[in-house]
Amino acid sequence: MSTIFSATILIAFGLWAANSEQQTVIRNGDWVVTDHETVADQHIVLNGSLILEKGGQLTLRNCHLEIIGEKSREHIVDWRGGKLVTLKTVLGGTDRTGTAVHTVFHLYDGIWEAEDTTVEFSYGISFSDTARGILRAKRLRAGRRPDAVIASGLADITLEDSVFPVALGIYTHQGGDVTLALPSKRPLDASFDSTNLTPGVKWKLTLVRTEVPQWFVFLRNIGPSNPPCVVTLQEADDTIISLLGHNLAGDIFLTPNLSEPLRLGSLTLKRGSAEIRVPMWALYFSGDKTDVNIRGKTHICELMVRGGKVRFAGDDPSELSIGCTTLELSGNAYLELKNVHLGRPLNWRGESSEMGEINAVDNAVLMAENVTMRNLLLHAKDRAHMTFKAARTYGRIDTRKEGGVIEIDTLGTGGP
Repeated sequence: MSTIFSATILIAFGLWAANSEQQTVIRNGDWVVTDHETVADQHIVLNGSLILEKGGQLTLRNCHLEIIGEKSREHIVDWRGGKLVTLKTVLGGTDRTGTAVHTVFHLYDGIWEAEDTTVEFSYGISFSDTARGILRAKRLRAGRRPDAVIASGLADITLEDSVFPVALGIYTHQGGDVTLALPSKRPLDASFDSTNLTPGVKWKLTLVRTEVPQWFVFLRNIGPSNPPCVVTLQEADDTIISLLGHNLAGDIFLTPNLSEPLRLGSLTLKRGSAEIRVPMWALYFSGDKTDVNIRGKTHICELMVRGGKVRFAGDDPSELSIGCTTLELSGNAYLELKNVHLGRPLNWRGESSEMGEINAVDNAVLMAENVTMRNLLLHAKDRAHMTFKAARTYGRIDTRKEGGVIEIDTLGTGGP
């Protein structure tokens, strides 16, 4: 037996032995921490939220905290003044049925000390505008579908010797001019705060020997009449741009390299002298006066519309796609889709079985025509209405109605 083969067996056995030491514990209902608790060597299946109250501290050592539920965001990790310590621990949502259930980390008021910690099935580690959230992480790792550490609000973040996606919240409502260099293929020692970003930034982020495999830039508080704000991407190997606007109107043309500057409301987004790569966009619109038309040849990973009208028109479904990692409609939102693809693109073979979600609530309306659809869960609640005309479906299309209406007129079905 070769030395390499023997070492491989020993490593595999060691991993199996470590996992076998974890006792599986099922908890139903919210886990509310008000005192000091320590849990070691457990696989905790939590059908509820983890809530860290002021004065409470939970320490997880060599654990796997798996948060389950019927849908994403149903259960969360919620800091309400408390503290979480994770050591050699995996935590996040779940994927037991082929449909990932993502949790959210609301580090709104409290402290998270993480060491040798992996985050998976997450919709992000987010922060509040009203209270301070502190994250101190050594060797933080990204597991399956981890989303990002979202630097925003009053966040105070330090990542050391870590490998994890990071989102920078750039506030645009006070104007300003900022140039960003965001390399993604090497460890960084860098700091970001109000001294080198826009005036509205109150958070701070420190990276120590930390690699960011993918950057997100959240361009927040875009409005129709704010002071001018100019953001220049000077270096961006792999950066997702998120646009967050209120009562915006006009046309948006999206490209994978900012070959044309994007002008939306008070914002101008452009590239510098170097080529950049923007493989995906995320769009978040609010306000009943929203009236936006979107074109382009790119991929939309997340889309949220809370009121108003948003229209997508592609030249062909193979060129403009909406991944439906998150697609949520609420209020009086009206979303019109023509010649687009919904779900993981058909050429993404490595993720062919992963399910996307379209969730519509309140009075939201989705009207889609000449679309392709792949592996989707459609959820219509309250008085929401979804209509798909001339749709071609691939893989699984599941529906869930809670008072809402879902109508699908298919041209036919395809493969997985």
